[in-house]
Amino acid sequence: MQRQFRLHQERGAGGQVSGRDSADAHARRSGPSLLDEVVRKVPMHVGVTSVPFHMLAVSSQFQPILNVDERRVEGYEGLIRGHNMAGQPLPPETLFSLARDAGDTHHLDLLARALHIRAFSQMGASAAPLLYLNVYPEAAGADLHDESLFAGLIRHYQIDPSRLVIEILETGVEDEARLKDAVQLYRHLGCRVALDDFGVGFSNFDRLWRLEPDIVKIDRSVMRSASQDPSARRVLHNMVRMIHECGATAVIEGVEERRDALIALETDADFLQGFYFARPSAAVFDSAVATNMLSALVDELEQGTPLNRSSAAPALREYAWLVENMAEAMERGTSFALACDALLRDSLALRVSLHNALGERIGCALNVKHVSAADVQTRDCPGVRGWQLMQLVRATLAEPGIVRLTRASPSVSLHEECVTLSCCVVQDGQPCVLCVDVHQPGSRGTESMAAGRP
Repeated sequence: MQRQFRLHQERGAGGQVSGRDSADAHARRSGPSLLDEVVRKVPMHVGVTSVPFHMLAVSSQFQPILNVDERRVEGYEGLIRGHNMAGQPLPPETLFSLARDAGDTHHLDLLARALHIRAFSQMGASAAPLLYLNVYPEAAGADLHDESLFAGLIRHYQIDPSRLVIEILETGVEDEARLKDAVQLYRHLGCRVALDDFGVGFSNFDRLWRLEPDIVKIDRSVMRSASQDPSARRVLHNMVRMIHECGATAVIEGVEERRDALIALETDADFLQGFYFARPSAAVFDSAVATNMLSALVDELEQGTPLNRSSAAPALREYAWLVENMAEAMERGTSFALACDALLRDSLALRVSLHNALGERIGCALNVKHVSAADVQTRDCPGVRGWQLMQLVRATLAEPGIVRLTRASPSVSLHEECVTLSCCVVQDGQPCVLCVDVHQPGSRGTESMAAGRP
């Protein structure tokens, strides 16, 4: 027996169904015939790359979404593309604006899903595990009234529904309860659910709590602001943290430059997407290109490199000396707090932290002169964190006599870029890792600090 889903209808004066239910009426009126029309326009055989819609040609493109922790392509987002009779491209919002009514919008939405699923299913399971499908909230509401529509597409194109992620677009919808019912429908079919374009437009936290998505995609405009404004970086970081606290994974969209990628990686986001790694393409390209780019960035942030004292900036040589002195003092019995006080009093270090071999933080001290009150309160500040930390811990423990240095990366909390120095220190007979986050040499006062020691 098929599961029954709670349906919500609102009626206007005189008991008439309101305009918002026109898509529902369309679905009830023509569910089977609509499915037949969609699969006829998007046949299974290879060679059909576009389908007609109101004198336009509609086609699919795909953009990879990268898994940071596993350094691989997690999946591809299916993106609808349209061209007019002159061959001029039209953005998706223009395509959907040409729909005559809610039923027409649902028709176009189903056509797009069919195109994406058909093309993706023909790529084979090895291409990527997941396909992300954009669904307008209005179309999601129409899906509610005939489960056979979307379920029929899945069966017809022979794709495992567990490989599908339904992206609910962040547009306005008159009945949020119906949208939640649609999310339940997609989960019942075996799909995952993502909340798209989070942080702009109709985005609201209530929808995040109510829909309980598996994945939340942060809108590209947030990344654009974060690349230019340190305050926006803090907002981005806090968005990722909030998404994680809600039990979902976070995708940062709009990663267009190397600097964007470094900022996004520093937030501990789970997945990245953007032109820096790959532009949308009609065919899935060799994912090794994108994954190699990601791996190179992750290596820079995770492991660092042994500090070359002969070529290092004077400030970094000074910090390395201070870090080694602190480690020696702690191994002689000086407490972590007292050793930190001596280092932070005389330098522009931002944070000192101590980690065990599992990467767990067992000590932390902040320089209140250079870290904001908000950072002191949350115990959060620049430096390695989350997925970055484990490899740095392993690399440092593998060479206990070496001070390691991470590459500079944009700070979430400060206007300057920061680096982290690390070294091994033995505490209670166990090897631990001491990390010191400092301003990148050349930023506020770091070079002048070094002048006080030969």
